[in-house]
Amino acid sequence: MATPEGEVAVEALVPGTDLVLADGGTGRLRWTARRAVLPANMPDARRAVWPPVRIRRGAIAPGVPSRDVLVSASLGIRLPRVLMPTGALVPAAALVNGRSILREPEDAPCRYAQPELERHAVLLAAGLEVESLADRSDRSSFANVLDAPTPRGPAPALPRASEAACAAGRNACAPVEAGPFSRNPDLRLLVDGVVVSPDSVGKGLHRFSFTGPVQEIRLLSRSLVPAAQIAGSSDKRRLGVSLWSIRLLAEGAAVEFRFDHPSLAEGFHAVETGARWTDGFALLPSRLYGFLAGPITLEGQIGDPDIRYPLPPEESRPRALVLDEAVPTPDRDAGSNVILEHIRLLRGLGYAVTFMPANLSPGDAYGAALEAAGVELAVHPFYGGLEHFLASRGPSFALAYVHRVSVADRAIPVLRRLAPQLRILFNNADLHFLRVGREADVTGNQALLAEAGDLRQRELRAIAAADATLLCNAQEMQLLRAELPTARLIYLPWVIGPRRRDEAGFEDRRGIMFLGGFAHRPNADAVIWLVTEVMPLLRRLVPGLKLHVYGHGIPERVGALAAADVIIEGHVADLGAAFARHRLSVAPLRFGAGFKGKLAESLAHGVPVVATSIAVEGTGLVGGAHLLLADGAEAFALAVAGLHETPALWRDLADRGRQFTLSTFSAAAGRERMRAALSLAGLPASP
Repeated sequence: MATPEGEVAVEALVPGTDLVLADGGTGRLRWTARRAVLPANMPDARRAVWPPVRIRRGAIAPGVPSRDVLVSASLGIRLPRVLMPTGALVPAAALVNGRSILREPEDAPCRYAQPELERHAVLLAAGLEVESLADRSDRSSFANVLDAPTPRGPAPALPRASEAACAAGRNACAPVEAGPFSRNPDLRLLVDGVVVSPDSVGKGLHRFSFTGPVQEIRLLSRSLVPAAQIAGSSDKRRLGVSLWSIRLLAEGAAVEFRFDHPSLAEGFHAVETGARWTDGFALLPSRLYGFLAGPITLEGQIGDPDIRYPLPPEESRPRALVLDEAVPTPDRDAGSNVILEHIRLLRGLGYAVTFMPANLSPGDAYGAALEAAGVELAVHPFYGGLEHFLASRGPSFALAYVHRVSVADRAIPVLRRLAPQLRILFNNADLHFLRVGREADVTGNQALLAEAGDLRQRELRAIAAADATLLCNAQEMQLLRAELPTARLIYLPWVIGPRRRDEAGFEDRRGIMFLGGFAHRPNADAVIWLVTEVMPLLRRLVPGLKLHVYGHGIPERVGALAAADVIIEGHVADLGAAFARHRLSVAPLRFGAGFKGKLAESLAHGVPVVATSIAVEGTGLVGGAHLLLADGAEAFALAVAGLHETPALWRDLADRGRQFTLSTFSAAAGRERMRAALSLAGLPASP
């Protein structure tokens, strides 16, 4: 959705955000209605009519929408005045033309989210004019109906188009998918990691020259995924070029591959009549040409199928490639929130962003949210991996942002080889070797020391190889300056947007909460220590006090701790609602590194925190001023009991912690630190 600060995914909107109205001005968000639809659980009568509508880029008008948009079939769309002079809303389903506006498959699950404003209005989403949720509507079908604000009463209905007007609007929409497209497959070779362009092209014959011996040759070309381009297609293959034959010629020797050659396997599809398709990154088996030496000529004869290859988006802005293990899941882990905020910073500083997950998975609704925010996804089946992507499009990028050492290990050597012009910005989230070493000290698991040693080598290697490195912990910066005096380091602790402070006061709240993703080992250890060592003391100090544990991926050993006063809540989609119920949150970490997002989230929501020293180190938060610090079970229990039972202390820390967090970790502060990182890496940033 369009905001004064730029596009924001509807799933990421928080109450109080201003949204840009199609008629000018802004409207204040009251609530975002959410629901998940599983067609298999729907009555047969509803299953055939529910599927959402996909509006292709440019389907309404040139550049409208600016990307593919997925909407509810009943959502009101306002067409340009030249198509619909009355300005009446047209249901999305009425615009389906089977070409540029399509219905999604009937069996596909989907998550809906629609914003409700203080007054019913027309908003902008990727340039498309869409209606907000009318607060007079039936809210009972939404999963988060209990969080909805009180309806304001009947509101004037926005005009709806007649059936005839809908048909006219549908016929006026773009009849074919939006471009740009090309009929040129741009066939090249990737020879031992080096891109080779053809010496000559004529009548489908591409001729290349290089020097042997070589270990690997790949046929690199533009590609098409029919299911994404052809209405109703279920063909999800990546199709590159239609191949007739390939010959490799060297002095005194020749190797010929015809389209039905049995050795053509990786990257080749099954033989079709008269030709064979590559997938745009097809491998020629080296055992058949590895013996060739000296000058080599490769001749590839391709067919001339009547297809159009979609071209990547053209941008006047510099483009950043962001790499991580998977599409971010911000409701499950802090690392996802970090990378999403950094993507927003890069976009705010003038960069177009392409995101590539190492697992190449589109990420379902999470990936759709990323695309809705204006980020291009480079995923399967369109790309076969980072090497394929860089060989195809690497020269068009200025920056590679690499998240986590597990990605850096694989990505940085490939980035340096295939896109040497790229500047590399590395964000390791935390110093893994420091965290794992501390875990070994606390748990006595000496096997972890070898893991920490390996991580240390890998992390220092990645930091040394990057043009600049982001660090979220001031103490870790000092450690690295001693380890790598020449490393280019920037302190960017955390970025947190405005958080709505619930009106519930001290008397309206009960109990304490822990928040954390349990794929992160320090969180499981912290909860086990809290329940086994601290809760017995708290039961005597504050009888009846309850602990609520929130987080994704609760392991069995944590779930087994459930008791009458230990409630294992599990995954929570709405953090605001969770924070509004409890008096304080706890961060009883015994080991860790980096920045603890649970601290910033709690304080930003106006919920005071009791934390250990290890949880707070390097954050700038001060014990007694912004939160309470306590180490050891007895001290921790006393701090929790005192804060939970003392209204004046609770209000003081709630106010000061929130004020410090929202100013120190604001988007504005993060933007200036990211600007400094880009400058340190030798890259420009918009004013």
